[in-house]
Amino acid sequence: MNALVARGTVVALLVSAAISGAGCSTNFKLTRAERIDFTNSLRTNWNLSDDEIRQLQFYTHDDITLERDVGSDLKSIVHGRLVVRAGHNIEVIEIPAETPGVATRVSNGIIDVCFEGACDSTLSFQYLAYGNNYSNLDTYVTKVNVLGGSSGSVMYDGNVYTLHPLTFLQIDTQSLRRTENRRIVPGKRIDQQPAR
Repeated sequence: MNALVARGTVVALLVSAAISGAGCSTNFKLTRAERIDFTNSLRTNWNLSDDEIRQLQFYTHDDITLERDVGSDLKSIVHGRLVVRAGHNIEVIEIPAETPGVATRVSNGIIDVCFEGACDSTLSFQYLAYGNNYSNLDTYVTKVNVLGGSSGSVMYDGNVYTLHPLTFLQIDTQSLRRTENRRIVPGKRIDQQPAR
């Protein structure tokens, strides 16, 4: 009888945890109204510093696919899944649209964004990506080494992948509003002390 009661208690706890876990899920999707394109104009108008950019929540605008031919070296597949195409073993890594990411480095019009793990692997997004044939040059577009139409080669996790399609970054409007309350302290000189 005690074993039956104990088993019922465990089941009840597991069901309760599953229900409360479902209500607290952080894996929700933002609506289009809650995301805006991250552009250089936006960065300039808000006067965002590199540190403030690293505090923004970024999202991918489109689905991104990374592919590389691994030949027979199947043990080198770490992040992706294996597909066989025309007799070749292809590792495929998919980053769905609206995947959240964080900026790990901001420098010279380039933002490196991490989408997984310990941020050892990042994708770079570049402002004014000349030659990328992208229609909106004010956005931060995926930076590729060799361009071929809407795809190009990138380094990811120490390997060269073909990335397609080129896409751009968006941000959560809430994270932008958090920077709105900042103020810059101008400092005070000794000759500006109030009279006593």
